[in-house]
Amino acid sequence: MDSTMKKLLALAALALPLTSFAGEMALDLQFDEDGKATPVTTYAHDWNEVFFSQVKYRSLSITEADASTTLSKSASTLNEQFVQLSLLGYKKEMGNVNLAVSGGLELIRIERDEFGFGPIATQTLVIDNQVEITSTRALVTGELGYNSDSFSIKGSLDIKPAGSLSVKQDTSIEYTTSFSGGEDGSHSTDLAYGLKLDGVVKTGLGFDIGFGAEYGLLPLEYELATANETVTGFNTVSVKQDETTTRYSVRFILGKKTDMGRPMIGMTQETLSIDSDGDTSEETINYLVLGFDKRF
Repeated sequence: MDSTMKKLLALAALALPLTSFAGEMALDLQFDEDGKATPVTTYAHDWNEVFFSQVKYRSLSITEADASTTLSKSASTLNEQFVQLSLLGYKKEMGNVNLAVSGGLELIRIERDEFGFGPIATQTLVIDNQVEITSTRALVTGELGYNSDSFSIKGSLDIKPAGSLSVKQDTSIEYTTSFSGGEDGSHSTDLAYGLKLDGVVKTGLGFDIGFGAEYGLLPLEYELATANETVTGFNTVSVKQDETTTRYSVRFILGKKTDMGRPMIGMTQETLSIDSDGDTSEETINYLVLGFDKRF
């Protein structure tokens, strides 16, 4: 983990005690089909009636076995972590309408671990590939909401201008000979953005129904080392990919309020699509979600 991530995660950790019982809050624990849990959290602290700060954290983990068309045995794991720090925001209420704007930083960490082996011609090919991508970007968020006696709804737009991206790669290959290497470099990043819609329908039956939809675009461009045609060394290739994430959720929010929010149970469907040099891969995960909700 590089020094930038450590600093941002430390800031987020320091913010938690301040925000645990103030402002907007959501604590979701997502369980996938294998029972693996990943968190999605939002904590906001109101400094006064108009100024606030906010921390958001989201992670994603995908594991695939024997997906390679070349190797007889293979496994790959993708782990992604997103930390958004809205350092200072301004909000205003105008009757039933409320708006907010904030600025800060977003830190993204992507880890991909791949291992595989299999016979190629008369030899056995073994590959162990580890890639870590860290991106830091400026973050500007705008939000517009409407509240009534029967429902509440709000939409937000995240704009992430150009920032910095670093890549660390460690690859080992055994074939006719053994060799290892990788890339270790820094790059600039293009504009990324995210759209989000959240709402609550107030049923008056002791529970409310919440819903949400998200879309995010993350363009990435960097260099990696790949084996040459004779599998005796590395070539450097440029990778340009667009990573899009869509999330749809429905929540049943119970009526009993706590300091952390209202208990809730729900379902979330998340689809990660990666378009790299014309090749597209897609993975959809369904989650059971348990947690507390204080979005409205």
